[in-house]
Amino acid sequence: MTTMGELLRGGRDRAGMTVEEVADATNMPRDTIVALEQDDISVLPGGPFTRGFIRIYSRVLGIPAEPVLEAYSRALGAQQYVLDEPVRQLRRLRYTRIV
Repeated sequence: MTTMGELLRGGRDRAGMTVEEVADATNMPRDTIVALEQDDISVLPGGPFTRGFIRIYSRVLGIPAEPVLEAYSRALGAQQYVLDEPVRQLRRLRYTRIV
């Protein structure tokens, strides 16, 4: 499966744009563009904001936003699964009585 970053980076390459040109065209920080292209969702803002960034970025590149948004959702789901297990372990510990 293609990742969000691969879709965006490929679209940018096909458009012949640099990261700086995309940042200027979208009014988004360069670091946000890099994070999107590297699938580094841990440094991106909450879901609605990132979804908006993806829509704007896709529009500037002239690519459909839906496949990129779907890839973002898959990445969020995978990240949530990884984060949930330690939380479950902490909850178990919290409710375990110390004797």
